[in-house]
Amino acid sequence: MLRIGHAPRGRISYFSPQTTIEEFLRHAAEHEGRLLFVGNFKSLRNKIGFHYLLLWSPQSAIKLVGTVTNFGEAYNPKTWNPKSHYQAPFPWGRTPANYWLALDNVQQLGDFDPDKFERLGYNAKKISLADEMETNAATFIIRPI
Repeated sequence: MLRIGHAPRGRISYFSPQTTIEEFLRHAAEHEGRLLFVGNFKSLRNKIGFHYLLLWSPQSAIKLVGTVTNFGEAYNPKTWNPKSHYQAPFPWGRTPANYWLALDNVQQLGDFDPDKFERLGYNAKKISLADEMETNAATFIIRPI
């Protein structure tokens, strides 16, 4: 679970969470439900097994979910295979990143009940996921309770 777009940063293109999720959904719809998600998310460095990516933001009414089919380190747009079924939407794919996730079945998530999930990780707090989603925490790895 990644929380996106909570603060603009200098010299980096900023898109609101709503716009980001809408663009990712549009890109996936145009590419048979596939999306290459790239970024610098520290939680992947532990390589804890996971199967889904959920993008959300408190500032957006929509959420995106996709099935993780593969992931790796060191995304470079200059060396990424342009014929791959997995491509990052513009402009997110034009910047190198520490990690990439190949996603299938990318779609808008309907109802999501955070009370049915718990957060994993060495620094997981002992509060409900619903409460933690209101904080500034950036990345969660979760599992069903």
